[in-house]
Amino acid sequence: MESMELGHAEKLIGIGTEYDMQHVLKCFEIVHWANKQNREFDLMPTTIKAKNDIMRHLVTEQKKKFRFFEIESPYEDPCPKCKGAGEIYKFFKKSVKVNCHICGGSATVMGACPKCKNTPGRFIKRWTTGGGVDLVCKRCDGEAKVKFKCEECKGKGKIQKAVLSDELKSTTPCKKCRELGFISKDFPSPKKKKQHSHQRRPFNPISKITSKDGKTLADVIKTS
Repeated sequence: MESMELGHAEKLIGIGTEYDMQHVLKCFEIVHWANKQNREFDLMPTTIKAKNDIMRHLVTEQKKKFRFFEIESPYEDPCPKCKGAGEIYKFFKKSVKVNCHICGGSATVMGACPKCKNTPGRFIKRWTTGGGVDLVCKRCDGEAKVKFKCEECKGKGKIQKAVLSDELKSTTPCKKCRELGFISKDFPSPKKKKQHSHQRRPFNPISKITSKDGKTLADVIKTS
């Protein structure tokens, strides 16, 4: 479905330059109701197309600004599948560097001290002849924990993560609400084209069985 000019779409819905998603959807609901009351069903596809074009523009702009988009449907009975948008949006993915979720970007993690793991914080050694030493562990200064290089980010503090980009990849019309955004039984379903099935002649197995002299079994039955 080709996109119409945004200004023309705004005129069809009846909105101006200052609008948001709720405004667009509410105006569309009113125009759709008017078309339904006047039985102008031929105008509904054009109105739906205008609404979808404006919504794509708004969704893309919100995604660029906030890195996400949210649709608050003003309908009393919004479609549970598309959340009132009338379409399913799909964005391209891109790879970005983000802080490591293990170390939080510090590139290091705390772990048990390998020097005093059996005696946390202390270095204890006993002599076989008696006596021994009991000192503060020099590796961890008695804390029993030391810093290690984060294995998740290899000590870099950053990892590559696939996130949704601002570029809209495709839109799929919602089949549940037929692009309306709300459930309506009054909107006529598109007429399905009749599939002409080619009638085949029934297969007669008797006519295919031949005797030694080349005659079919049907011919033999007739002459007998």
